[in-house]
Amino acid sequence: MIEGTAESISSLLKLLAGHLSDRRGKRKVFVVFGYVLSSFTRPLLAFAGSWPQVLGLRLSDRVGKGIRTAPRDAMIADNGTSSKSAASLLVSTGPWITTGAVIGPLLGYLLVLWLAADRNAPTAG
Repeated sequence: MIEGTAESISSLLKLLAGHLSDRRGKRKVFVVFGYVLSSFTRPLLAFAGSWPQVLGLRLSDRVGKGIRTAPRDAMIADNGTSSKSAASLLVSTGPWITTGAVIGPLLGYLLVLWLAADRNAPTAG
């Protein structure tokens, strides 16, 4: 429920933020606000004690993503020729994100194996 709600909000806000940034012609404001909101919200998830808190924090994080994504992609597309813009969009949204999504958890797992005193209960004690 939490992820579905958060991703739905993000998708809807991509449309709205893209439309507003096109009309106003000021994309950077949307991009910076979206990154700032996500950057401040995401670390607070570590302190959430209940599912409503997690829901609120995930919604805030995805609101930031929804606000920044379409204007960021438009900023990338606005700079350069069409072939350079396509290459820039591929680098910013393509295989690097998937690679990071795979490597990040693997590195986390390896760090737990390497640093945790008790690998079966890394948070105990």
